Formats: sequence, C-alpha cells, structure tokens
Amino acid sequence: MAKKIKCTVVKAFNNNVILVKRKDNNKEEVLVGKGIAFGKKEGAEIKIDAEKIEKSFVTYGEKFKKEYFSLIDEMDGEIIRVCEEIISIAEENLGQLNQHIHIALTDHVSFARERMESDMIIEFPFLEEIKILYKDEYKIAVKALEILNNRLDTKLPEDEIGFITMHFYAARENTNVRNTYRNVSLINELVDIIQTELGVRLDPGDSNYIRLVNHLHFSIERVNNNINVQNPLIESIKSEFNEAYSVSDKLSKKIKSELNLEISEAEKGYMTIHLQRLNDVNSL
Repeated sequence: MAKKIKCTVVKAFNNNVILVKRKDNNKEEVLVGKGIAFGKKEGAEIKIDAEKIEKSFVTYGEKFKKEYFSLIDEMDGEIIRVCEEIISIAEENLGQLNQHIHIALTDHVSFARERMESDMIIEFPFLEEIKILYKDEYKIAVKALEILNNRLDTKLPEDEIGFITMHFYAARENTNVRNTYRNVSLINELVDIIQTELGVRLDPGDSNYIRLVNHLHFSIERVNNNINVQNPLIESIKSEFNEAYSVSDKLSKKIKSELNLEISEAEKGYMTIHLQRLNDVNSL
C-alpha cells in the first residue's frame, strides 16, 4: 500500500503545484506532481500518495514565499514541474542549492520559451569560458536543456546552456546571476587584451586557453576573497619579463575599473609568469 502524506491545504496554485502544512512535522511544504493539486480546496484536510509527489521542498522566509507564489500563480504548471525535476537532478550532482533557484530558473525558462515563440533569440557569448570555469554546472545544464526541449516540446537553442549554467553556479555559491555573468564577461575581455597585446590567437579548445581562463578566474577569486599570495621574486620578474608584466599591469587596471579590486604586485607577478609562458609557447 502506498504511503499517504497527511496534510492541510494552504494553497493550490494549479493542478501540479500545492502548498500544504504537513501533519507529521507541522512544516509548510511545496509539493509538485502531475495533477497533485486538482480539486484541492484551501483549508481541507487531505492525504496525498507519496508516490505522486515528484518534488517537494520546504519554504523559508516570507519574501521567498511571496515571490515564488506570485510567479507560479501565473505560470504554466508544466514548466514548474519540469524545472523542479531539473533542480532535483542539479542538487543530486551539485549539492544543496540556494532556494532562490526555484524562482530564478523557472522564471528564466518561461521567458526563454516566450522569446523563442516570438523569434527573439538572445545569444550567450561566453559559452567556451563557462564550459571551462563551471564544468560541473555546465554538464548538468546540457542535460537540463535536453529535458526542457523534450518535456516542453520546444527547441531552445544551445545558448541556453550558458544561461542555465550561470543559474546553477549562482545558486551553488549563494551569489547572483548578474555577478556571475559580469565576471565571465570580464575574463573574456581580459583574454582579448592578452591576445591583442601579445599578438597571439588562442583556440578555446586548447589547453593553454583553458589554463589561462582558469588562472584569471582564480586570481580574481583570491583577490575578491582577500587571499594574499607571496612572491619574493617579483622584482626579478618585472625586470626579466618586462613585456609580460606590462600586460599584467593592463589586466590589473581593467579588473580594478570593473570590479574595484586592487591586484597586488605579487599577484601581478604570477600573472606575468603565466603570460610569459604563453608568449614562449606561441613563439615556438
């Protein structure tokens, strides 16, 4: 016999999403499942088959509840179901995600489908960088796009992998998507500066490109997190690798102007060594 969940209906949003208060723990919980809320009335004492629950999560905070419930009140129930399935897969692979992913991803997917139906395609210009920097999130985003297109019978473009990856990363790191996008965009600009200044052209699939993007990312992360590095050879580096140091200085000024982060001389030194190696490889 299937297990029954005893609860009180707080609000039924559509046929697929319902907010209940469970009898066993007295907590409010959102339940998602096909037809799970059909005919359910507010205040009713009900029993729900556990096997019909595709996804459940406890709501925290009035602000979140207000935003989420406002969203799903006007949202296609099938989009909510599919997004919750994707979030479940993401949490199985990435760990617990910030609760706001339930709002951010669902809203994004709904808007993406609207854009597609109106022939409005928004390109994601940093797919290669995203693939390198957030490879775990990227893998789940590839699967997510496949699920979305299959379940919703749509043809969302590959660019959506980039946007979905950013949502996963932001939820995993408790930051916002805008900051994630800004940082990836900045790294893309820094790579362009390096290619112009050193007169090199880097293939996004090449190991040198991958190492460079990772180095820039971790340099910014260290400074952003106030992690100081020591570099006792900085004066020798500046003297011996003058051209590469000059490029590092330009990169540091760009980071300063965009993020208001001060790159230390020690950090510039390690950046210089990396750029010099890149220059040497491309001179062969």
